[in-house]
Amino acid sequence: MLVILPGCNPGKSVAAAGNTLSFYKQLRLLCGKRINGEVLYPAGAEAPFRGMDIWLEVTQCSDREIRMPIYIDNKIYRTLILGQDQTGYTLRHENKRPNGAQADFSLYGGHTTEPDTGYLLVFPADGYTKQLMGSEMSYVWSLAFNNDRTTFSYIAETDGKLSLQFDFNITSQTAQ
Repeated sequence: MLVILPGCNPGKSVAAAGNTLSFYKQLRLLCGKRINGEVLYPAGAEAPFRGMDIWLEVTQCSDREIRMPIYIDNKIYRTLILGQDQTGYTLRHENKRPNGAQADFSLYGGHTTEPDTGYLLVFPADGYTKQLMGSEMSYVWSLAFNNDRTTFSYIAETDGKLSLQFDFNITSQTAQ
């Protein structure tokens, strides 16, 4: 699996296990905040949404679910729904039509298979998603904090290759 880690450079890495707060608790600390972002990959001329404002809002935080709409120029691109259960975490992607109705291609995602390090959660596509995508390709999504928790990343991979990465600068957070 190829993952460009948030704020990645040779001097930075994602910290290992031993963190005192779970990933979920760390993310809940951002509840009610708007966090500015950018497309890290693809970059350059291939970058989608080039020149557009991108941000994430961490909303509707409960003990079981956190909703995080990603905005591209004042329109919701999709809402990430992070849930937790007895066996780990789920990630769903909620897509809606312009009229607010649920899109046909929505609520895809997966469930973690690795333990919570406090820094990285990986979500291989679940059965529903594989059926919805109707493809033999593999899909994996990741949510990550860099080691000093100044960057939060949303990462998508297809067949082991990075397809999209948004980085959100936590130090730029403002109240919603």
